Parts: sequence; structure tokens; C-alpha cells
Amino acid sequence: MLILAELGGPSTVLLGLGILAIAFVLRRGIVLGRRSRTRDVVAEVRDETLAAERGAAGRIRELEVRLHDYGREIEGRMETRIALLQELVHDSERKIEELRSLIEQSSTVDSTAGDHDHRDPPDEADAA
Repeated sequence: MLILAELGGPSTVLLGLGILAIAFVLRRGIVLGRRSRTRDVVAEVRDETLAAERGAAGRIRELEVRLHDYGREIEGRMETRIALLQELVHDSERKIEELRSLIEQSSTVDSTAGDHDHRDPPDEADAA
């Protein structure tokens, strides 16, 4: 106490503030040390892992939904194209049948016309 009496006013206040600051820092270190000792690191890691797994599972479900929607869209497009192609095939088959019938008609007309035009040419002796 004699030392404090000899130091005087302002230096005593600064010394007191320093001691309070050191006490505060030491107390805080002790409290944080207790917290870290009582902390369950395994449970924290498990909780973080479960949270990450839940997030990943949610993302996977979201991607599955998107994939399903994309598959349905592609299936619809393919069905539309198949329907158009079937229509084109039916149109082509009809045109092929029309062409075949025209070819048959023209061949029958040619064969009947050929029979009429197939007269024997007059002999030169008959003409003379």
C-alpha cells in the first residue's frame, strides 16, 4: 500500500485500469477454456454432417424432378416427331399408290393403242 500512496493520483488510476484489463483478459480465457472443454466436438461434426447430407439430399431430389420434367419434355417432342413422320409415310404411300395406278393405266392404254396401231403395212406389191 505504501507503493500506491507514493505513486500519486493519475498513475494509480492507470495501474488500476491495467490490473482490471489483465483480470478481464484472464477471466475471458478461463471462460473460453471451460467452454472448449465442455464442448462436444463429435456432436458438432455430426450435426454439420447431417446438415450437409440434408442439403445434398434436397439438391438430389430437385435434380431428379428436373430430370423427370426434361424426360417428359423430350418424350413429348419425340412423340410429335414420330406422328409427323407417320403422316409423311402415309402421304408417301398414297402417292406411291397413285403413281402405280397411273403407270398401270398408261401401260394398258399403250397396250390397247399398240394393238390398233399394229396393222400390217401394205405390201409394196399390193400398192403397185
